[in-house]
Amino acid sequence: MKALIVIIIIVGFVYAARFLVSYYGGFKETPTTQTAAPRAMSGEDLSGLPLTFETSLQNAEKAGAAELKRWLETYRKYVKDPRLAWVELDYVVMVSQQDPKEAKQVFQSVKQRISPSSADPGTRFVYERIKTLEKTYD
Repeated sequence: MKALIVIIIIVGFVYAARFLVSYYGGFKETPTTQTAAPRAMSGEDLSGLPLTFETSLQNAEKAGAAELKRWLETYRKYVKDPRLAWVELDYVVMVSQQDPKEAKQVFQSVKQRISPSSADPGTRFVYERIKTLEKTYD
């Protein structure tokens, strides 16, 4: 009888040990911090545009190049780079079919203003777009 009790106690200890190892071992296997996958940046993510002007900018872009030019003339003093440069590049693309000379002038002014050595990721993002459009508007 003694042997049976000892065997039951040993089996109980083995079972309890396996349970504890699997329970606490599961915590070590999962990472403590999860990082989100990086999201692709877009022009709307850039800083420099007050939220109050976002709707009017979207309406101007939908209305076409002439309306976007009016929007830029009206709100330029409230908008800062890199978002201002992005909106101006949108205008360059829109107006290029109607007035290539105007498109080149605006493109050159944006290109001179945006520095490739900037530490701001938004400015670097705009500079990548400038490099993409450079072959067309230089």
